[in-house]
Amino acid sequence: MAHAATLVAPTLLWGCVVPPPLRNEGDPDAGVNQPPALRAVRTSAGDELTRPGPHELVVGVGELRVTASDTDRDDTLYVRMYVDYGLPSPTAARAECRAAPGATPTTERTLSCSLLGVCTDELADGALHIFELDLYDREPASSPARLFRDVTAPGEVATFWWQITCARAPS
Repeated sequence: MAHAATLVAPTLLWGCVVPPPLRNEGDPDAGVNQPPALRAVRTSAGDELTRPGPHELVVGVGELRVTASDTDRDDTLYVRMYVDYGLPSPTAARAECRAAPGATPTTERTLSCSLLGVCTDELADGALHIFELDLYDREPASSPARLFRDVTAPGEVATFWWQITCARAPS
């Protein structure tokens, strides 16, 4: 009987640990930060950008509709678009947009992002280019390690990429 008691007592003590709540009263974002997710990226005509592409974008026109989700409903979401980033050296975003949480925050949001600036006459060369879209849950900054694309902890980022060609608008 004494042997059984020595086995049961430590088990009872071990099993009594209660985890702290993930959310404190009045703190809307007290849980573990989760990265945002890209659900779909569509043209203004409703065509989904499938990976890897290629897709044709026209110089100076167009819009993307980015469907994103973030379990941290009170986060503002930021989109940055890059073309040939790091080829040969890092370049700033060519276009950007954002979506604040709104009066009634939801986990899923659709952002309308202008493509103005993504394709330029110099990129309308018939060659394939790498188009990257970053979705951040904090405003991105620049650091020596990640020029133009850094996000301060606990910020998170999701990235999609496609091959694109840039074309001049028909005259």
